[in-house]
Amino acid sequence: MATENLFTPGKVRLYSGKYINVVEMTEDDICLEDITHALALKCRWNGNTKEFFSILSHTLMVQSLLLDSSSSLEALLHDAHEAYLFDIPAPYKKLEPFKPLVELEEKIQHIINKKYGIETCNTSDVKQADMAALRLEWNSCMLDDRLISTHDVRYSKIKFFKLFIDCYYRRFDDTDSDTDRELRSLRCKYKF
Repeated sequence: MATENLFTPGKVRLYSGKYINVVEMTEDDICLEDITHALALKCRWNGNTKEFFSILSHTLMVQSLLLDSSSSLEALLHDAHEAYLFDIPAPYKKLEPFKPLVELEEKIQHIINKKYGIETCNTSDVKQADMAALRLEWNSCMLDDRLISTHDVRYSKIKFFKLFIDCYYRRFDDTDSDTDRELRSLRCKYKF
């Protein structure tokens, strides 16, 4: 049986087995499988919902609500930083004690964006879809109108990967890059 150090000073272990220091992250630390896995297991509103609703389900909803599909990659990555940190509720982001975390969140999102070839996730279309998703989720997850449902982890991850791969290759003519190898590996591992 393999053993690993339970605690590595200043680092956290990710689903992929990588150990990262979130304040010194690089593009090499970013892994789409880590992002999707963590977001599939993290609940919106820090778990203060009537039933579990994942950040990954939210991400998929935002992508589905886009008016312009050219922003699909941005929609799929708009909350990717939360895989490496956590969901900081919007009201907290304006409070002084949270400013260093918000700055770290922005830094991590910038690294993710750079790795996958996008400039920003803050397009007007993504913001509009994010707000529409927020309203639907609020009614379903918080007020219990049950307008939406969540999917199991594997289903959500595969759906995300398929959408991401389709969006990525429509935008980039990319073969034999690190990202191309990562995406081909995910196809093999998840058999789609």
